[in-house]
Amino acid sequence: MSNGLETLFSEKRIVSMDELYELIQTNIVQQIGPADCVALANAYNFTGSKDVEGIIACDKLLFSMKLVKELREAACRSGTQMIKCISSFVNDDILIEYNEAIKNSKTPGTHAVVIGVVSNSLGIEKQKAALHFLYGFSVSMVGAALRLG
Repeated sequence: MSNGLETLFSEKRIVSMDELYELIQTNIVQQIGPADCVALANAYNFTGSKDVEGIIACDKLLFSMKLVKELREAACRSGTQMIKCISSFVNDDILIEYNEAIKNSKTPGTHAVVIGVVSNSLGIEKQKAALHFLYGFSVSMVGAALRLG
């Protein structure tokens, strides 16, 4: 997922490494940090307190904040695939209940919220989970830029 990089590239609005760095930084500061990482952290905490309704509320709120349809869909595809994979080998009641809510279309299964739930279930520290999410975002943007030339 390139988060609109193709358009910026084709319009020649991003032509240098410095501009790509600025785009990644802006996305992290204005969207990924205050929305996705906050939802991830809250989902992590709700998982620890076994509050599936809190997880679902975070998930729905983050979904509603993603105004671009393609970004919403990509976030949900990534999240549902991740939880599907992790659920095949992790036996955790909250993870299972949240996964069932996704399967039954009671919640969208956004990637950031899934990472929060999965990370707690696997015993990964909250800060490391957020750093993993930020790293994944950054790598996907750099990868897209490399493919675009």
